[in-house]
Formats: sequence, C-alpha cells, structure tokens
Amino acid sequence: MIVCQVCGTQNPDGARFCDGCGVELAATPSTPSPEVRDTPLPENSTWDSNVVPPTPPLNQPDIQEPISQNDPLAGSSTPVPTPEVVEEPLEDVQPSTPVQESASGPITPDSTDQATPASETVSEPLSEPVSMNKSEPAPEVAPEPTPEPTPVETPAAPSAPASGGLVPAKLAIKKYGVLSGDSIPLAAGALTVGRFDASTGPVDIDVTGLPGSEHVSRRHAQVFFENGQWKVKDLGSTNGVFVRKSGEVNFGPRIAEPTALTNGDEIAFGNLLMIFQED
Repeated sequence: MIVCQVCGTQNPDGARFCDGCGVELAATPSTPSPEVRDTPLPENSTWDSNVVPPTPPLNQPDIQEPISQNDPLAGSSTPVPTPEVVEEPLEDVQPSTPVQESASGPITPDSTDQATPASETVSEPLSEPVSMNKSEPAPEVAPEPTPEPTPVETPAAPSAPASGGLVPAKLAIKKYGVLSGDSIPLAAGALTVGRFDASTGPVDIDVTGLPGSEHVSRRHAQVFFENGQWKVKDLGSTNGVFVRKSGEVNFGPRIAEPTALTNGDEIAFGNLLMIFQED
C-alpha cells in the first residue's frame, strides 16, 4: 500500500494519484506488515485461561503529518497544481500479506487540518433609510406682540391755585426799623396795597396812619399768589416798590416786573417797610 503524504489516504500499490486528494503519489514501496506467528507452547506447560499471551509489536508504516495546501510554509514554495483525474482500469493486485488495520480503526486525516470554512458574515438589515432630501418643516414661530406705544404725558401749564391751595403768608410791619409785632395776613390770591381815596374807593391793604404812609400812592402795588409762589408788582406808583432779599444789606433797584418773594424778604412801598413771612 502507498500512503499519501498529503492526506494520509492508503492507496494500492502501483497507483499514480491519491484516491483521497488527487495528488501525485511518490514511488514509495509499500512496507509489508510483519507476519504474526503463533508460538507453540511447551509440552509440560499448563494452559491458563486467565493468562493473555503477549501481543507482538506491529510495525506500522511511518505516517507523516499531512501538509495543508493552504499552508504558506509548505515544503515547496511552488503551489502543486491539482492534476486532472483520469479514471483508469485498476489491475487486480492482491497483496501477499494483508495489512492489518490499527486497533484504533482506519487512519483518517486530522480533522484539525481540514480547511475551516470562513465564518459567514451575516449583514444585518439596515434601518429605515433616512431621506436626506426630505426637508423637515421649520417650526412656526409665533409673532411677538407689538408693544403698545407709551403715551407721553404732556405736563399741563401751571395755573394759579385756588384759595385753598395758597401758601400761608403775612406781611410784618416795621416801625422805625424795628418789627412792631403787627402783621397783615395774606388771605386772598391778590391783594392791593394803597390808601383810601373817595374817588378810587377802598383798597385790600390800607396803610393809612402807618409811619411812611405819606409816600404811598392810593393804588401803589399788588401782592398775589401765582404758580405756587407769592409775588409783588408795582401798579404805577409815584415812589415805586423795592425789594431787599433775605441776608442782603441793600435794596435792589425799583422793580419793573413781578418779583418772586421768599421768606424773610423786605419790601419797601415808597418809604413804608414790611417783611414777607411764610407761616
């Protein structure tokens, strides 16, 4: 028998190609199996059925490890082409001595040397295709409410307050440069300062009999409340009206237009002196 050096298949003598893998067989003579002879027992020996006679060793042909065709480190760097198998009639060749099979059964190529098929790659189905051309509608943005314009309040022109809105004030009388302790309350919105005359009638503040009243005209001046402030104006008197501000030494020039009064101002109606005081 000829043993294939590639797959280990036993082929009959004279075979050119291996029946298992088709590789060309080398001209290697088959190794005959040793003949097993029974050793005669001596005449005086007693047969013991429990004694097992020794088994002679069997000489088996050397089996080389099969060479994988896919091994890049095979003995020959040149790949062995697979020859075309041609069926030829086999001659009836009967070996003189039958080859006994091994106790472990017929020799088969190592299962580990067989080519392991590559693991099949199972492609998972893709998820639903995402359309890149489909544009999602933009979220609607609610229009911001237009703020209502803030009305601009136009300040009303100041008007003279009623009698109830008057700032309480009075005119204190001075005699010979000293306050006499007498005063005239300013109870109305406009008061005329002067002297009584039969042709013109009475006035609001009559200074007749006071020191310096001889230089006061019949309708000399007017003290009035306007825009939250007391003021004094000349009504065309002969000797005029003068004002000395609080804290100053001298009187100012004769007034030609209404002049605002503050607490402590001194007023000269001609030669009659009075001090404006707020309560």
